[in-house]
Amino acid sequence: MAERPHNAPHLPAAFYLELGLRNLTRNPERTLLSLATLVIGIAVVTFLGALVDGWLRSMQDNFILTYTGHLPFFLHGSGGASPPHPE
Repeated sequence: MAERPHNAPHLPAAFYLELGLRNLTRNPERTLLSLATLVIGIAVVTFLGALVDGWLRSMQDNFILTYTGHLPFFLHGSGGASPPHPE
């Protein structure tokens, strides 16, 4: 970070706040467009995060219900292998 020169004035925070507000009101269309872009971007990221989370939970539930269940059971004497086929 660059250091401030010794002869540079130290401006109060109110000056920066006033400067920022003046710049926001100088071009209101640009300000509204930037605000709308931020809101839409945050909404899309939130929606996609929820969508992926639901998709992963659904995959996990489907795997549990389809293949193993929460607790697999084995036939006696099968040694944990797949159940024997009837002959």
